[in-house]
Amino acid sequence: MMKQIQKGFTLVEMVMAIMLMSMIALIIGVIFNTMFSSRELIEREASIQAEMRTSMQYVDRTVGKATSIFILDDTKFKGSKQGLSREWSYIGLSADGKKVMNYVWNKQKQDWDVSELGTKSLYNMKLDLEFKTEGAYQDNRLISYNLTGKYPDTNNKLGIDTAISALNTKQVFSKVAKGKKGIALAYRTDPIQGQTNIAVSFVFDISGSMLGALNGANPTAKNPSRMQILREKAAIMIDELQSVGNVSVNLTTFSTTGSYKQKNFSQLDKESKTIKDSIDSLQSDRGATNPGDGLRYGMVSLQQQHAQLKYVVLLTDGVPNTYLVNEQGQAGGYQFQGPRAQHFNKLIFELSPNVPTNYNFSRVGYDLNSNVSEVRDASINYAGEVSKKFGLGVKRVNVIGFSGLNHEIAYGQNLTDKIREGGREGGMEAKYVSATKEEELQKTFSDIKKQIQQDLWFVSGP
Repeated sequence: MMKQIQKGFTLVEMVMAIMLMSMIALIIGVIFNTMFSSRELIEREASIQAEMRTSMQYVDRTVGKATSIFILDDTKFKGSKQGLSREWSYIGLSADGKKVMNYVWNKQKQDWDVSELGTKSLYNMKLDLEFKTEGAYQDNRLISYNLTGKYPDTNNKLGIDTAISALNTKQVFSKVAKGKKGIALAYRTDPIQGQTNIAVSFVFDISGSMLGALNGANPTAKNPSRMQILREKAAIMIDELQSVGNVSVNLTTFSTTGSYKQKNFSQLDKESKTIKDSIDSLQSDRGATNPGDGLRYGMVSLQQQHAQLKYVVLLTDGVPNTYLVNEQGQAGGYQFQGPRAQHFNKLIFELSPNVPTNYNFSRVGYDLNSNVSEVRDASINYAGEVSKKFGLGVKRVNVIGFSGLNHEIAYGQNLTDKIREGGREGGMEAKYVSATKEEELQKTFSDIKKQIQQDLWFVSGP
């Protein structure tokens, strides 16, 4: 009887089995480790996100309560107390870029109370904080900001984007230079205290065309004259400027030449009625249109004012068709002369600061039909030369084309460009807007008031 042979595992089979089991165990271990690591990562990222939200919630509350806000770049904020302006509080990153810091001005201590926004360290992450808003002179109080965290030695990032409207401030200002980004906020929760003085010279057209309605027709009760509209809307602007504080105003007029309607400046805090009475008494003298000479009177009067911010508001309703030469220009003779137009050979403009109370008609270049290009160009160039001579210290010239007829205000932008070019060396600005309707003129005056107010806040800022 034969014996049954029993088979077992060979050594090779045993080794292979052990290796297979080891691989399975390794895979299971990797799976579990990944699961636990992912969970840890998720929990850590959730914690980081919570810390970021905590920081941003504080920013939201601060923006909501602030009465004035400026966005700053790295030239104004260094991540420490270095270079900070007294009376102002700040939000920005620490110098090492790992914390969101709040510097709150303490009036009693005359120093800043410094605190970290958020309750924990953000796992030693490198942070990036950026604030943005719209451009200057826009009625915009929306701030958008982004907080981003980057893991050390990796490209993995976490971020929060949000935006909030600063409802208690008049405007959010940006002091971020071109090519830079806003990395910090400067803010206040109290009114800005200051004695910055503002001087505004109104330079208004009183030429013959101001007697007509905006559409060129004879005025009626329902279609008032340009002069009547100007008187009403300018009076409203005086009330709006009075609310700014520390504003003084005078009134210059022009037609064939410039003249003072009210040379002395009225302080609106005390004398608003004086300038209103001057505006209310405005009448057309049926003359031509010489904006350059009107500008000369306005700018010369501003040179005598000790104000930190100076402005010209120049309103014209027609084509520039008149200019004024000095005695040398007069001696050079006429290029052509006639009953409706005359033009000089030598355009040596009248640029004396000693403005007269009347004019010598023989020194006036004019085109009563407003179709001679040489006279028009000379009139525009005259304004540019006036700006070059007397524009130093003037912050801005606002030029308003006031007519419902496009051909009458067709050269308003050219006039403005030449004024800007003349005052460029002194840093003067010049802006043009057309007002073809009554309500557009009122809006334009309101916008100019906002610009002035924003300039005031800007120079009073950090």
